[in-house]
Amino acid sequence: MYRLIALFSISLLSFQAWSVTEQEFAKRIQHLEKLFSPYVKAAGKKLEIEYDWNDATKLGKAQEAGKDRNTWHIFIGGGLTRAPFNRNLDQVDFTVCHELGHFLGGFPRYIHTYRDDETFENISSEGQSDYYAAAACIKKIFKVDDNRKYLLYDDVPLGVRSLCTLAHSTNQERGTCIRIIRAAADFVKYEHKRLKASQNDTLLERLRLPVWTWALHPSPYEAPQTIHEGYPSPRCRFDTYVAGALCNKNISLDLRDELRQEEELCNKEYAARPRCWFNPENSRHF
Repeated sequence: MYRLIALFSISLLSFQAWSVTEQEFAKRIQHLEKLFSPYVKAAGKKLEIEYDWNDATKLGKAQEAGKDRNTWHIFIGGGLTRAPFNRNLDQVDFTVCHELGHFLGGFPRYIHTYRDDETFENISSEGQSDYYAAAACIKKIFKVDDNRKYLLYDDVPLGVRSLCTLAHSTNQERGTCIRIIRAAADFVKYEHKRLKASQNDTLLERLRLPVWTWALHPSPYEAPQTIHEGYPSPRCRFDTYVAGALCNKNISLDLRDELRQEEELCNKEYAARPRCWFNPENSRHF
């Protein structure tokens, strides 16, 4: 099993001050809207990604809007680029992909059709949106870049790089995998510090060991039923990002059809949706 590889060196993430300008932020959002609009149009909807550089929001938001709810609206605040977990525009990509996953990620979905006084229909769960972001969406963004350089990044431990090396067959794919896990580690480390330890936290989490440790030791917790509502723990979310990064299938961006989803998603344990939030034997289908 890939994640039993020994971790010879574990280093703490060193957060470096990265500068993203307003122009770079705006250009990236516009690029993402243009990139994903054809897929949304094929689903019979219109994509609208709104952004506000001066908004301090560090996370994204998705909602259905417009007449007959024919617009999938995503909002990204400029605060995301100034968050302590943000090295570059990869976090913007990740956030847009997560929000897009609420619309196109498919099963499992939220059970209720409302949240914060807003109505939702067929909205994918948070765990599913995380997996969709890492396994499908962000790879479509990164594929135009030369990601082989990430194989040499020494801020990613050898053991973690080995996971990607074994899961993928080309150096471009391996580099993309490392890039995804690297961005996920930055975000999850921040989230884990921000939130109080949950009841499902293990000793590794309570001791505040480096996030990289989690990549080689997935959470032993198994959810008695799929988490349809709300976010899994930061540890579980990281497991989800890692699994998505390790998935070596070319996954479609529209996974709303369950049969297609079942055919396309990875089912090997190390790359499948983790049991810490997904329980295929106890999920609601609707």
